[in-house]
Amino acid sequence: DSTTIPWDELEEYEPEDEEAEEEEEIAPEKTEKQKPVKAEKVKKVEDDEMEVSFKDTNAEYAYPPLSILGKSAGKPAVGDIKAQANLIKRTLQNFGIEVEMDEVSIGPTVTRYAMKPAEGIKLSRIVALKQDLALSLAAHPIRIEAPIPGKSLVGIEIPNTVKSSVGLGSLLEEKEYQGSEKNLLVALGKGVTGRAYFKDLAKMPHLLIAGTTGSGKSVTVHNIILSLLYRNSPDELRLIMVDPKRVELTLYNNIPHLLTPVIKEPKKAIMALRWAAKEMERRYDILEGHSVRDILSYHDNIMRPWYEEHEGEELEGYPDKPEKMPYIVVIIDELADIMQAYPRELEAGIVRLAQMSRAVGIHLILSTQRPSVNVITGLIKANVPSRLALQVASQIDSRTILDGPGAEALLGKGDTLFQGSDMNKPE
Repeated sequence: DSTTIPWDELEEYEPEDEEAEEEEEIAPEKTEKQKPVKAEKVKKVEDDEMEVSFKDTNAEYAYPPLSILGKSAGKPAVGDIKAQANLIKRTLQNFGIEVEMDEVSIGPTVTRYAMKPAEGIKLSRIVALKQDLALSLAAHPIRIEAPIPGKSLVGIEIPNTVKSSVGLGSLLEEKEYQGSEKNLLVALGKGVTGRAYFKDLAKMPHLLIAGTTGSGKSVTVHNIILSLLYRNSPDELRLIMVDPKRVELTLYNNIPHLLTPVIKEPKKAIMALRWAAKEMERRYDILEGHSVRDILSYHDNIMRPWYEEHEGEELEGYPDKPEKMPYIVVIIDELADIMQAYPRELEAGIVRLAQMSRAVGIHLILSTQRPSVNVITGLIKANVPSRLALQVASQIDSRTILDGPGAEALLGKGDTLFQGSDMNKPE
């Protein structure tokens, strides 16, 4: 019993409002005492900091030039491709596996050798020889795709001896990005074939990013944010950013897209999620009133036609004008820090939004460098189907983020596996 005394004493020094929130059902009288304080704080966040302004800002907002972004640099060096292919074939033959070598794809960090196994060869036999192939090729780590998605081939990915860097400026110059009408198209990098890789956040519809220190997680988050800023004015997109570390996202504090200054305290992060849930309900009421199914239908059939019809007019004289409804993206840079302080509230807030917010244009981007089951809970995983995995410390962490191995063998510095909601395997 004596060991519990220090813990009781420590609890007395915890913030009263936090303790009341955690023990709401056990101590109702304490919760009641704290209600005015909590209500006042929530009101301040909602009314002062979280208020959405739908003022026309298109004329004022100048899109930043692509010239300020870094471009891709260097060419990957892969060594003797033919010799490597023959070595793979010979190694497999030594174990009684006949294969026919096929295409070779050279990416920024790895080269993929595709091959077609002879009839009757089980793919599990090839996968089991991963360590033997790594030894023969003097390459570590290697990755085996069995099969390559969309092809009847097996792929072996070998790290390049010299890697090329992928600049965001080069990605955003691609026709696929420039010619797209999708507001939430984001650049994720280049694939193993060397082609630029873009995904639509509206279809994801939420994204979970995990990677250990030095894996390139923060750079990935910045690239996604910049991809959104280069496509959308403040009338089209608003952001809520949560940065408990105080050093990653605070540099965005002066951009006009923010609904509130970058949030640094865990408690305010919970308040922001609650505000987003209320905004979601409000938007559903608007969609219901106009008899449309989602935000895209609202923009195409209600909002845009009305503003085109009244272009050049003084809009103050139309009290019934349709409300401009920008997309809202909530970005939380380090999930673990908030999960330690408010585990139940954070999980409930994320799950509430993830289940229903897609149709009204509210999306979540969550990142963590600790992809453990205590941080990425089963409920969060079930409701955030799109995952972006960078290098992690162990296969257990890889299974937590991707439901399978692979992320522990990534090379770091931006090497990534993406698994979308419509994909069976990461790529």
